[in-house]
Amino acid sequence: MKKNLLLLFTMACLASCQQKQKDINLVGSDYSALEPLSITVFTNKVELFAEFRPFIIGQETAFAAHLNDLKEFKPFPNGSLQVILKNSINQYENKVDAPSVPGIYRPVITPTEPGIYTLTFIYNNDSLSETITVDSIKVYQNISEIPPAETDNNGDKIVYLKEQAWKTTFASEEVIEKPFYSVISTSARVKTQPAAEVVISSQVSGQINLFKVPGETVRRGDLIGTVSGGSIENNLNVRLNEIRIAYEKSKADYERTKPLATSQTISQKDFLEILTKYRQDSVRYFQMTGKITDNTVKIVASIDGIISDVMVNNGGYIETGLPVVRISNSNDLLIEAFVNQSDHKNVPGIFDANFKDPSGTMTFTLSSLNGKVRSTGAFVNDNSLRIPVSFTVRNNGDLIPGMFLEAYLMTNPKEKAIVVPFSALLEEQGKYYVYVEIEGESFMKRQVTIAGNDGLNAEISSGLKPGERVVTKGVQPIKLSSMAAGLPLHGHTH
Repeated sequence: MKKNLLLLFTMACLASCQQKQKDINLVGSDYSALEPLSITVFTNKVELFAEFRPFIIGQETAFAAHLNDLKEFKPFPNGSLQVILKNSINQYENKVDAPSVPGIYRPVITPTEPGIYTLTFIYNNDSLSETITVDSIKVYQNISEIPPAETDNNGDKIVYLKEQAWKTTFASEEVIEKPFYSVISTSARVKTQPAAEVVISSQVSGQINLFKVPGETVRRGDLIGTVSGGSIENNLNVRLNEIRIAYEKSKADYERTKPLATSQTISQKDFLEILTKYRQDSVRYFQMTGKITDNTVKIVASIDGIISDVMVNNGGYIETGLPVVRISNSNDLLIEAFVNQSDHKNVPGIFDANFKDPSGTMTFTLSSLNGKVRSTGAFVNDNSLRIPVSFTVRNNGDLIPGMFLEAYLMTNPKEKAIVVPFSALLEEQGKYYVYVEIEGESFMKRQVTIAGNDGLNAEISSGLKPGERVVTKGVQPIKLSSMAAGLPLHGHTH
């Protein structure tokens, strides 16, 4: 059964015959002088690139059939290949059980009758079976029937052999129209989320002694420091007395009103207020008593995180209520980007984003950070005079609060656009190019115009069209190959 295939069928220049052959059996040197035909076919899993000289009756035709695994763009190391040349009357076939070298099969066929045929390649290995059929293959009566050589006007064609591609990182993909979007390029900064940051204050006056330094990781309940001093005893007595009185009063109120609430003598609302105050005073009282040891008050971490700021001088005197340290939880972060006022109409439509680190070596998608759009500002920030857009993300280990990022904010989705990955682009003197695969081992350098990008992919407004095939990995080796275009390259059918 035939499959829908992307077929690139190219007939190379045929060497003109010096003299007509009277005998249908050709002299080997005349036949070997003919330039080969080439067939390039892509299925979902396999690329077939086959070279062979024109079919002439009585002449053995040898194939150099390259089978490329499109999963990794590497040669198939094993498997069988059967080649069938047939029409309604005649059929010729040959099968080889293994490649001569990984990825290259060399079957032969000798037709005995002229005419128009179909050429079928059947590849099988332990996990894959592919059938590729090419129509309108002609078998000639003799060499004199072969059309005159056509001039190759494609002077910019770059030859890059399959053997070269298999030794490097290489990939290509078919150009198709796909959904894209408008992109706002701007800067962003990593921040801690408001709920993930706390400031620990001193509950008494005295001398502060810290045991943690900025950047150090702490767990909830860890000892950060202590407050002690000559006047702390009176200070503590006053604080403890205040907290104890508040606790005992709220406890008495709770015990008094509990039976009244059961009999519905007081409203449920009033009872819940009394219960809430009792619980709050209980927590404050037991926390305070647990922090006092030998006239020393402990300062402990209330959340997991890192010490992001120390606000006192270690060993100095501190008053009650003054901040001691700031603890930030860097697992859940906020990325805040700012959009120019000229793009204000596009801000409400922002639905996704990509971010690039300062070195430009790492790109993060919002989904890879388990992130989401938190807010698209409907106001202009007084400090930056730009519109803030915020994203909540989960730290992947590469983000640090305070870090600056490049941001690509996606808005206004488009249903159809031609899009290629950044890896397909070659920049030269401010212009962008791609390599288009015109057949299995032939490429053309094509200038393209970029309409926008999201940090990972670029939208192409001119220079490419759907159905073409563009190189997405291995651009630089092809460039080097083009620079060595004057050097002789061997073929596969000799």
